[in-house]
Amino acid sequence: IHAPRSTARGQVVWVDASGRREVSWRGNTQALGFTDDWSTQRKIYYTKDGSGSSKTAMLRRWRAEFFGAGTTPEGVVMMVDGDPSFLFGPFEQQLKDWNWTIKIAPPSEHAYHGRAERTVGIDADGTRTLLHGFNLPFKFWDDASVAHSYVEQRLPPSRGGLSPWERAGNPKASLALVRVFGCLAGYKDEEASKGTGDSKIKMGINLGIAENYATGTYKILSLETRCLVHSRSVVFFENIFPKPSDNPDDLRQHARDEQRVPAEIDPDEHLGEEDEPTVITAPPTRSEEPAQQLAPPPQVTPVAPPPAAATSTSGPFAQTLALRKGNRVRLPTQYYN
Repeated sequence: IHAPRSTARGQVVWVDASGRREVSWRGNTQALGFTDDWSTQRKIYYTKDGSGSSKTAMLRRWRAEFFGAGTTPEGVVMMVDGDPSFLFGPFEQQLKDWNWTIKIAPPSEHAYHGRAERTVGIDADGTRTLLHGFNLPFKFWDDASVAHSYVEQRLPPSRGGLSPWERAGNPKASLALVRVFGCLAGYKDEEASKGTGDSKIKMGINLGIAENYATGTYKILSLETRCLVHSRSVVFFENIFPKPSDNPDDLRQHARDEQRVPAEIDPDEHLGEEDEPTVITAPPTRSEEPAQQLAPPPQVTPVAPPPAAATSTSGPFAQTLALRKGNRVRLPTQYYN
């Protein structure tokens, strides 16, 4: 990682575009990365054709998200490679209108353009990892890239300190809402079910958090309609990874079967103070005396055999019952039915 060429957030920004990729299911073919030099915050956007007009639209979107809507500071330096779509046309004109400076960093010299190349490389590695690990074809590379970038930018570096997200001036990040990418998700289509009373849970594939929606909104690839939906009413099955071609009815039955399997829990683990414990006491003995009042077992020589009577009130069996008396044991739920 190279030393920053700036002293504050937003002074120098590295821009680089990936090579052309397979057309995603959304129609995107190229990734465009913006990296703030000082905070190292990275943001990836996606274009359908990689033209200067598309990159200019992504530039405006990045500026609104990074600096705030309606805020355009002056004097920002944009470091780009020799791609003509950056140096000529609408991209260059937009920078001039904002009074920003464009500088060329030779892509063949890693010392000049290393941060921008690193952004695209990290994004490509994380994208391939998610797609290979969670049973999705490569045409979902743009959604996998978004999910990877969301988590990666909110994790602190291994040496400690603030995450890139926090260094860029954002509040402390929380990953509590993150769920396994590509897992089965049961959702309620809130828009389609308005006024219809339809409460049926539909099956889909989790594509990550929808950043530009209300908190807790997820992107779901519906297996019922093969369309993208956004929903806050979602239940996840993070050990089931369906394919986009799977039958939703079969997955719904699979999810129901998974829910019926009880988890292995410690008997006393979930026993609260308000619960009435099930107490196991010692069985009655011949003398009908409480087991805890029995005398200790007599001392016997090693060669002498133990008494033959199994119901003796002074043998090891009675001592074991005395130790167990009063123990609280919470029986599994199935024993109450």
